[in-house]
Amino acid sequence: MTKPITKVIVDTNCYVRLYFSPVRPILGSTFFGYQLMTISDTHVEVSSGSNVVSRYPWLSEEVLQSEVAASCLKLREPKKGNIEKLAKYLRQHGNKLLEKLLTDGKIKEPRQISLVDARVLATAEVLSAAVATDEWPLALVADELSEVHENGGVLNSLDLLNLMELGGNLDKGQRVETVRSWCQNGELLPRNWREHYLNLFNEAPPDGQSSDIQST
Repeated sequence: MTKPITKVIVDTNCYVRLYFSPVRPILGSTFFGYQLMTISDTHVEVSSGSNVVSRYPWLSEEVLQSEVAASCLKLREPKKGNIEKLAKYLRQHGNKLLEKLLTDGKIKEPRQISLVDARVLATAEVLSAAVATDEWPLALVADELSEVHENGGVLNSLDLLNLMELGGNLDKGQRVETVRSWCQNGELLPRNWREHYLNLFNEAPPDGQSSDIQST
């Protein structure tokens, strides 16, 4: 029996990192049974003149902009309204949860999830999808306040690279070079990402050095 396709709602920072890889297309595609989609709010975050595009100018390429636009879910009522209502709830109570962590001394700096973050998570829950993010505050809120763990859970960029590799869309060398490029670019990767990489791929992660330097 064929396994049903699981939708994954991918947030901005996560899919931007995926575009460091040579795989095309990414958003809208299915890898090892998981279809990567996003929402229109995250497309706005990579539109011309945005802070994200100022950091990653290559995102302004027409082919990438078209790919992101085509992968945005088209939502209708009542799901659209349900998502908006849930997003407001998740943001309000999620930020209270993060504020308590700060008050209790468990984190050193105040953190919040944005309305876009909350909409990504709410969309995943309402559509019975997984969510993909590298932002630990959003992952925490997802684990504590949402039901996405029943639908594929919370994934990150490394998990998605693993799905690409399992699906035969990415080989080991391309995966290593993609992660190395993240390190070289100074990407703020998920907490404990090195341990997670080791668990996923059964090998130590690359660092920011070029492959030529590492081989000498």
